[in-house]
Amino acid sequence: MKKVIIIIIVLAILFSFILLSHNEIQQNIFPKVTMQNADSIFSMIQNYVNQEYKKVLTNFEKLTYFLLNTVYIRNHPGQALILYPWNPSTSIKVLPYNFEVPAAPANNLSITASRNQFEAASFIITAQKNVSGIGIDVPDLYDTKGNRIPAGAINVRLVKVWYQAAEGTIWFDTPGKVLAPELLLKDDALVKVDYINKTNYLKVTINGTEQYIDISNPAGTFPSNAQIHDAQSLQPFSLQANENKQIWVTVHVPDNLPAGEYSGEISITTPSEAPVMMNLQVTVLPFDLEPAPIEYSIFYFGLLPYSTSEKLKVGIDGIWKSPEKYAAELQNMKDHGIAYPTFYQGYSSEVPDGPANLALTLRSQTGFPTDKIYLGDVVTGNPTTATDLTTLKNKIKMWKTFTAKYGYRDVYVYGIDEATDSVLQSERPAWQAVHDSGAKVYVAVSNNYNAVTVVGDILDTAIFADTPNTTQAAAWHGNGKRILSYASPESGTDNPVIYRQNYGFSLWNAGYDGEMIYAYQSGFGQSIWNDFDDPHWCDHVFAYPTSDSVIDTIQWEGFREGVDDTRYVASLIKHEGNDTTARAIVTDSLSRKENMATLREKIINQILISQPPKP
Repeated sequence: MKKVIIIIIVLAILFSFILLSHNEIQQNIFPKVTMQNADSIFSMIQNYVNQEYKKVLTNFEKLTYFLLNTVYIRNHPGQALILYPWNPSTSIKVLPYNFEVPAAPANNLSITASRNQFEAASFIITAQKNVSGIGIDVPDLYDTKGNRIPAGAINVRLVKVWYQAAEGTIWFDTPGKVLAPELLLKDDALVKVDYINKTNYLKVTINGTEQYIDISNPAGTFPSNAQIHDAQSLQPFSLQANENKQIWVTVHVPDNLPAGEYSGEISITTPSEAPVMMNLQVTVLPFDLEPAPIEYSIFYFGLLPYSTSEKLKVGIDGIWKSPEKYAAELQNMKDHGIAYPTFYQGYSSEVPDGPANLALTLRSQTGFPTDKIYLGDVVTGNPTTATDLTTLKNKIKMWKTFTAKYGYRDVYVYGIDEATDSVLQSERPAWQAVHDSGAKVYVAVSNNYNAVTVVGDILDTAIFADTPNTTQAAAWHGNGKRILSYASPESGTDNPVIYRQNYGFSLWNAGYDGEMIYAYQSGFGQSIWNDFDDPHWCDHVFAYPTSDSVIDTIQWEGFREGVDDTRYVASLIKHEGNDTTARAIVTDSLSRKENMATLREKIINQILISQPPKP
C-alpha cells in the first residue's frame, strides 16, 4: 500500500511539472521510438494523451486513466489483450502507438437502436506483448424470451490508420503526412503502413500475382489492371506490444424484432492465450423510426459503360463501374441514409438500349424514391438564342419521357456550378426554358449570399455551402424555393463527429430542406487511393472503391449517424403531432454544445414519455 501511495505522489509531481512547463505533449506514433521508451514511467506519462486535434488531457484525467488501467492489469494478471470500450462518434484519434488510450478498460459494450437501424459501437484492443493470430468471434444475441439477433447482423471491422495529405481539411497549400484512422477493413493486411518512412502500401492482384504497391508517391501511377478485394470475413491480425487497434462493431437490427435487451459475448481469441470476452448488449427500442424529415442526396458520378472503349475504363475509380459494383454502391448509399444520389449516366433516344436503362433499373431494385431525380448529364448553360433554347427544351423533354418509364415525377437539371452573380443572371433564359419544359433547376451556388436576390425567384433548389445559415434558409423559403447544404464539409475529412453534427440535428434545426454533399467518390490526381498525387486537394471519399464493392470509412459512418438523428426527430414529431418539443430539445442541446449522442438520448426519452408505443 505504501508503494502505491509513493507512486501516486511521484506521478502527481511529474504531472505538475508537465503542467507548469506549458509544453504540449505530442503522442509518439513511431513504434521504434515508443518501444525504446516503454520502460520509462515519465515517457509513459508523456505518451498518455488524448489526441483530440492536439488537445491534451488534464492532469487529473491522465492520472485517473493511468490508475484505472493499472488496477485492471493488476486484477487480470497475464492477460495479453486489454479492451477499452470506445465512443465511435468522436473526433479523438485512436492511433497505433498512443502509448495509453484515454479510456477505462472494461468488458462491456452497449448499443441502443430501433428496428431496421444500423448502429455502431467500438472498442480498442491494446496488446501487452507481441500477439499474432488475433480473431474476433461474434455470437447470436438473445433476450430472455429467446428472441435473437443473428451473428450475421453484426458486422465487425478493423479501423485502419494510414497516412493522408492533410488533417481537418480537404485543401492544402503543401501536402503533409498525417496519420488518420479512416478505413473499415475485414483484412487488416489490405493496407500496410510504414511508420518510419510514412508510406502506405495497398495489396492488389495484378495478372494473378498478389503484391503491394506504393500509394503515397505523388508521382505514382496506379496500375490499370490492378484488382482490389477486401476479405468477406474478418481475418486474423497481429499487434505488437503496446500497439492499439480500434474495432468497429455495427449491428443491423432485424425488422419485426421484439423490443427488449439482447446480449451475448464477443470472444477475442489468440492461438496461445485464453480468450478475452466483451459483453455486447443491444437495447431494441419499442418504436420504429420514421423517414428522415429532410432530404439526403449526394453527388454520385458512377457510370455504366456501353462502348468497347468505355468498358476498358472500368477499374478502381469513382466513375466507371461494372453493373455489380454499381449495384453494390447504390445499396451502400441507401444503407447510409442516402435517398437521392445524382444520376450522371448519359442517355440518347437514338440508343434506346443504352446503359441508362440498366442504371435506372438498378436504382429501382435498390428502392430509391421516384418523386424526383437529379440529372448530371444535362447542364443548362446560359444559351440565349431561340435555336439553342429549343435544343435544351428538346433534350429535357427526352429525359422526362425516358425517366417517366421508371416512375420518376420531377426531373431536375443542373445549372452552371458555383456561378458568380453575373453568370447566374445570364442563366435566367435557360432556366425559364427548363420550366417551360416541365422540369426544375438545381445548382450549387457556393456561399453566395446574393444568389437569392439574383435568381431566388427561378432557381428551384439552391445548394448552399458552409455551415447551415438560418437567414439563407428563410430567404429561399420566402421565394417558395428549396435550399440544400454542401461543403460543411465535403466528404473526405476523417472525423465522424463533424458529419454527424453538421448533416444531422444542426441541419434540421437550421431549417434546411436537406443536403447534397460532394461527393460519394471524387478523386483528384491519378488514383482515388493515393491522397498525395494532387498538389492541393485531398480525395473526396466516403467509401473507397474496390473491384467488386466498397470500403466504408469512419466519416461515412458518422454521416449515417446524422441521418438517423433526424429520423429520431421525425419519430418524436410523429408521436406528438408537432415539432414544438423536438425543436426545443434540439435548440437547447445545440446551444449547450452537447454531443450528438446525448441529444439523441434526450429525443429517445421524450418519445418514450410522450407516447409509450406498443412493442
